[in-house]
Amino acid sequence: MLQYSFEQLHEQTDVLKAVDEDVTVTEAFKQRSRHLINDARDVHVKGQFFADGEYVTGSFQVTAVVEAPSTRSLAPVVLHQDFNFTETYCDHKPTAEELENDPDLIMAEDGM
Repeated sequence: MLQYSFEQLHEQTDVLKAVDEDVTVTEAFKQRSRHLINDARDVHVKGQFFADGEYVTGSFQVTAVVEAPSTRSLAPVVLHQDFNFTETYCDHKPTAEELENDPDLIMAEDGM
């Protein structure tokens, strides 16, 4: 699991914080996603965080090997995943106006 502090990222002096890490999938994640995937391994995250005013945005590429149930064969299938995503975080509950501008704005908890 990637774990970063919102304050640390927001107050960093460098514009970008590079991320290039192998990620261990936690039991808590496996439990939450048990109806979607059986297992995830060889997870790697590469990208960057950058502070933008009162927000921190992360843009990442993820590669992983995922085992998921198959409704067609009824046997688990192994899928190689390679996808990108971008998330924006704030340190407060987003206001209606903020959510209008970015409906996916995420309130950061201790450790992102």
